Amino acid sequence: MFGSLPGGGLPITSRIRRVARLARLGLKTLVRTLAHKARKAFAPKGQRKRMDDEHQEQTMTHVVDTVGEMKGLAMKIGQQASYMMSTVTPEPVADQLSRLQQDAPPMESSIAARVVQEALGKSPTQVFAEWDPSPIGAASIGQVHRAVTHEGDVVAVKVQYPGAETAMRADLDNVGMVANISIKRAQKAEAKAEAEAGVTGDKQAEASAGVDPISMPAMLDQFKARLIQETDYVREAANQQLIAAAFEDDGQIIIPAVFKSLSAKTVLTTSFATGARFAEASEWDQTERDLAGETLFRFHHECVFRVGHHNADPHPGNYIFEPGGRVTFLDFGAIWEVPKAFAEGAPRLLEILQRATVEQDEAAFDPAEFAKISREGGTTTPSPMASLGWFYDQLVVEGERVLPPPIESLLATMSGSRTYTFANDGDDAFVAQMARHIGQSANALLGVQAVLASLGAKCDWSAIGRKALALT
Repeated sequence: MFGSLPGGGLPITSRIRRVARLARLGLKTLVRTLAHKARKAFAPKGQRKRMDDEHQEQTMTHVVDTVGEMKGLAMKIGQQASYMMSTVTPEPVADQLSRLQQDAPPMESSIAARVVQEALGKSPTQVFAEWDPSPIGAASIGQVHRAVTHEGDVVAVKVQYPGAETAMRADLDNVGMVANISIKRAQKAEAKAEAEAGVTGDKQAEASAGVDPISMPAMLDQFKARLIQETDYVREAANQQLIAAAFEDDGQIIIPAVFKSLSAKTVLTTSFATGARFAEASEWDQTERDLAGETLFRFHHECVFRVGHHNADPHPGNYIFEPGGRVTFLDFGAIWEVPKAFAEGAPRLLEILQRATVEQDEAAFDPAEFAKISREGGTTTPSPMASLGWFYDQLVVEGERVLPPPIESLLATMSGSRTYTFANDGDDAFVAQMARHIGQSANALLGVQAVLASLGAKCDWSAIGRKALALT
């Protein structure tokens, strides 16, 4: 768990102070690493592996504590890394990052009460028959309190941190500036190295412009759009009601009811959900994990193909599990509209990919190559499948299996180790068109794949997905 936080647990809102906080983190990490290397050099060989593991864990504890305190974009990035990269990060690192999926340092109860007072016109003890001043969970934008309405309903009240939106905008400005500088420097260094090695040609000219969602600029744009949306709880309430209406007759998919009269831009009140969190559900037996995985997969794909919207933040902290495959879905701060042309064209896309010849080079996954491709602005191959790899892995490949980690699927397509040969030019053109329609939404659907891979659920994903697709 996180320790107490000076300043009442509120995020720092100054752009300069947030940069300074990250700079101090970087400096402390550097000092820790240098000290570790010095100690390791004089240690017996048999102790060095243990020392490396301890150093990784201590360093990540410090990093996670810092981004948890900062909240905003810093914490969001940490959350996404915690499940998108969990299969390719050392266990001590993954364990620490997983702390960001559910809890951050909370703000003081008096500040939370003031937010409720300003938003709803009365103190929480007046608005509710019962109010627990201690939060049951705290995240990057707000924290959740348990309460009971005067009508006797047990509810979860999400209270936004004062300054949350300002802090996010500051992070986005800072990250955009630093990322652009870093990308340009890395590209220049790589271009120089390739020139010295005699590599010719313009790789970027081969890329499918406007298709690949995994380039660094595209990811930053996605974060910006999503995070600003999430600070408006009125919008989130409307999103939640839209999705709830679509699944109101589904006994396995549970969307908490919204109490509109007890909600505002910075306060959101919904029915209270109980059950197991992701870490606990991940320890259930295979049958229960399979049932939970089927519900997760079905929900996200039915949202895409039946509702025409999807949840843009599918991280593990947003699910509560019950035995038998019953899942409660939380956090609808950002849902994105799926272009109608994509949903309507999905059956044809499935047929095209089934007819395609797919060749797979089982080369070892190289994170450095993935990072390089992202810095270059996206895929280095002309294939639009860089944006549709999730579609192939989740809807085309048949048979019961655990889904592959999305990072491996992405690199396979982006690096050209998995290639697709279509039956005719018309198929190729249609696939490219569909890739442009889905755009950055592919990142969220890859996030679903990451959650399911971490859960270890084993299902015939293609069969489940095709049923959802048939609902269009």
